[in-house]
Amino acid sequence: MTARDEYIVSIYEELTVLGGHENIKLVKNTVNDTLCVKKTLINYNKDVYITLKEKKIPGIPKIYEIIETPEQLIVIEEYIHGQTLAQKDLKKKDIAAVKSVVKELCDILEQLHNLNPPVIHRDIKPENIIITNGQSGSLYLTDFDISRVYVPNQDRDTVIMGTSGYASPEQCGFAQTDARSDIYSIGMLMKNLLQIDHPQNKEEARMKNIIDKCISIDPDKRYKTIGELRRRLDMSPEFSKKNRSLLPPGFRSGVWYKMLIAICGYLFIFYLSMEMNVEINDPVQQAQENAAIKIVMLLSQLLTVAIYFNWQGFRDKLPIVNSPHMWLRIIGYVIYPIIIAFLLILAGVIITLII
Repeated sequence: MTARDEYIVSIYEELTVLGGHENIKLVKNTVNDTLCVKKTLINYNKDVYITLKEKKIPGIPKIYEIIETPEQLIVIEEYIHGQTLAQKDLKKKDIAAVKSVVKELCDILEQLHNLNPPVIHRDIKPENIIITNGQSGSLYLTDFDISRVYVPNQDRDTVIMGTSGYASPEQCGFAQTDARSDIYSIGMLMKNLLQIDHPQNKEEARMKNIIDKCISIDPDKRYKTIGELRRRLDMSPEFSKKNRSLLPPGFRSGVWYKMLIAICGYLFIFYLSMEMNVEINDPVQQAQENAAIKIVMLLSQLLTVAIYFNWQGFRDKLPIVNSPHMWLRIIGYVIYPIIIAFLLILAGVIITLII
């Protein structure tokens, strides 16, 4: 420890132990009389604390000092005055209160997961969530002692840690933890707070479905991002899965960038369709045929999109494209747009002859 480090440690007067943990103490900065928390860590990830100190993310206690010695890491951080979620008296099945807490938690975690590289908390539980005192208390996520920086292409975590009942299966050494591991812990948090084993109404059933998806053993079956979970919690109970399936491809997930891509795609389809024209001497006949061509082009492309993206299970009902063999599906994807266009043109010709 350098002379500067020794001076920094010396200005923090130890007052009391916090939470019964000898390595976590309430201290007072004797220079400005502010209360802080001093942590002495043996197992830690210094990069996490350096990142938190630099980024100053709302909802996470500010990191004031990081001092490393050959034996330990000393962290001085902001003292948050309030109650942990474990100390709060939340009523059983108070869905509105739990959703409010979880959405605030999602807002904090989304910022962590969007860092480059992402920071994974790995220890989300009621004891690590503090709600400040006051009528409109703020929520803070604390205790980053076992957090880690996400490393792409790593098979599994180098250190296996977590709290039983909240830690994801990946934290037992089966795979690397990522954003979906924190989503699992949020699911367990909601499960333990709400205790909805047998839903009594639609809202309870909806929340149970959300929880079940969060705590799936297979990470690929959970929500992919905290943002996706946050949007699902925001969604009105009446806006069911059936209603969402009626939306056109690109809008069913509610993910903003997918909807933006879909809007651009549909505008491009409309533009191509409107550009289709034929040149005929008879202006009346030319107007009729141009209108017919535009409609045929537009409908054929929209139907093709419906097949490719399986809107309303459309693709599943068609032979060839629902084949388990990839090469047959590829053939189907090529020939169906042609068949659709041909049938629409044929229908247009028949209607024209009848008229």
